[in-house]
Amino acid sequence: MRRLFPGLVAFLVGMAVVLAGGQAAHAAPYWQVVYPDSTWHCTGNYQHTANPRVLFNACLIVNGSSMQTALVVYNGSSGPVRIYGETADNLSQAFCYESPLTNGYQRGCLGYTRTMANCRTTRAW
Repeated sequence: MRRLFPGLVAFLVGMAVVLAGGQAAHAAPYWQVVYPDSTWHCTGNYQHTANPRVLFNACLIVNGSSMQTALVVYNGSSGPVRIYGETADNLSQAFCYESPLTNGYQRGCLGYTRTMANCRTTRAW
């Protein structure tokens, strides 16, 4: 089971994969290096339809009464790919520009940080 917050929806839009070169990510709206920890509540991995070795998941990051959505992509393929994406909750959307992702690396598209009064977890799937 995964922990989610009532009324919040994390969704993934516009993931694209094509062969390309790689370089480091920058601050939002650019893809960022991420290190998910116990404050990250993520779905299981989904395989990209164009390349099943490119995995992605939706996450909700919770720290006290603050929350943030994230789209995390891992490139497990044998070569570089290009990625772009969007993450959203019921209050905002954040887009991350098309960017190269070197094989063996992981990046995150982070949404806006929100303060949520009476934030609590429930069990979903």
